[in-house]
Amino acid sequence: MDEEYGWYDSILNFPSHHPWIFWIVNIVLLLILAFAAMIAIWPILAEMLIFLIAWIVSLICAPDQMPDNFTNSINPTIEQVL
Repeated sequence: MDEEYGWYDSILNFPSHHPWIFWIVNIVLLLILAFAAMIAIWPILAEMLIFLIAWIVSLICAPDQMPDNFTNSINPTIEQVL
């Protein structure tokens, strides 16, 4: 084996050379990430609930729609500016 690239070969083939260590480390990391996600999900859900309540309140308390004053005639003031 080449001495210079021996470390590369050991890292590249680590899953096949040490399958038990590889899978145990992966399962432990997945469990840690799942636990961290369960802890971190509550602030995100609380924020989503606050925004949902704010959106519903803004829909209920919104003022009436403004009337549309569109006319087909040309505004002479604008025509003079252009």
